[in-house]
Amino acid sequence: MKLLYLASIDFPLVKARAIQIVNTCDALARAGCQVTLVVGRRDDGPIERHLARYGLTAHPHLRIVRVPAFRLPGWAPTLLQPLYTRLWNWTYLAAVLALLPWLLRSGPTLLVRDYRLAWLLLKLGRLHNRPLVFEVHGLPSAELLDQRLPTAPVEREAVRRRKLEQSVFDGAWRLQTITECLRARLIQDYRVEPERVTTVPDAARSAVAGGTEGSRRAAETGTVPSLIYIGQLYPWKGVDLLVRALPAIERADLTIVGGLEDDPEHIRLERLARDSGVFDRVRFLGSRLYAEVPALLAAASIALLPLAEGIVARCFTSPLKLFDYLAAGIPIVAVDFPTIREVLRDGENALLVPPERPDLFAAAVRRLLDDPALAARLAQQARRDAEDHTWERRAARIVAALAPDRAPRLATIR
Repeated sequence: MKLLYLASIDFPLVKARAIQIVNTCDALARAGCQVTLVVGRRDDGPIERHLARYGLTAHPHLRIVRVPAFRLPGWAPTLLQPLYTRLWNWTYLAAVLALLPWLLRSGPTLLVRDYRLAWLLLKLGRLHNRPLVFEVHGLPSAELLDQRLPTAPVEREAVRRRKLEQSVFDGAWRLQTITECLRARLIQDYRVEPERVTTVPDAARSAVAGGTEGSRRAAETGTVPSLIYIGQLYPWKGVDLLVRALPAIERADLTIVGGLEDDPEHIRLERLARDSGVFDRVRFLGSRLYAEVPALLAAASIALLPLAEGIVARCFTSPLKLFDYLAAGIPIVAVDFPTIREVLRDGENALLVPPERPDLFAAAVRRLLDDPALAARLAQQARRDAEDHTWERRAARIVAALAPDRAPRLATIR
């Protein structure tokens, strides 16, 4: 199977989106697929060095093509970030279209997760005659209405995005969603045929050493147990829930891995920690390479997964950190949303807590600290469940969904 993955990401980049794409393509290559991954050029250094940042080595079946894309100079103010994102997307899209005749030699099947790029490729379907597989990680129309006041301009923009989504869903040969909740929404609201949609959740490396090592070390040495959060600091991630819960967890420190020092959310969380009287118990490590994640988790006692109320958390997200937590065999406390319940089961492989309740979140953490046997049982089940969510299993699900015996439909929009 030959695949051309038009990723719409910078490379190398340590954000979850890039981590997921690069690891998926690596696993597909190791499963025997010939994969060409097209990324934005961030650094011209050796591919092998960049892959090492993800904990990977080069594979002969994975070819990475770097195309030029716009980027802001280092001194540019953060207020220009939305403009930068827009310009980056358009320049990446232009580069892909310019190179498309050459890129199409790489594979008969296109994998895309950007709506505008997918729409253009579908429009050009009669020229390239390639089936298109679209990865659905969210619905921009629903996210817009969920985040903003329903003014007339916002509603018009939501309608425009909805039409774009419908066009892509109608024209794609296959659709892959990140959660079952999202798959159900496509079938119900967009009238997509169920046989065209496959749910392929995120993944992690195979189970790694760690597990309750952090808890045992704390118990044996008398040190304070360490709680850990790994991920971005965007408001919808709900990291402030952890800071608000910490005053009620007197016997533990909190390590937050993610974000940058000048990130407005980092500054806001530091201020919240000071105001809550727990600043001396919160450690901000900033962004770390994905290859460092297993060691960070091995040193922790409990892994935390907060999320803020909203449609992304309830319906769309399949957090990469969740699967890293499982693979590490570490007890987990998470916010209880339908997307999270697709993987975690309260009292079996994690403790689940209602959203927006720092008091209950703190109580769940204290319960694990007070009951080592419960923590060990949850951690052991988490590690067993992780074996069904490796990158190899993810690649196998994708290959099965794109099996060559399924007659591909021409990728086109009339």
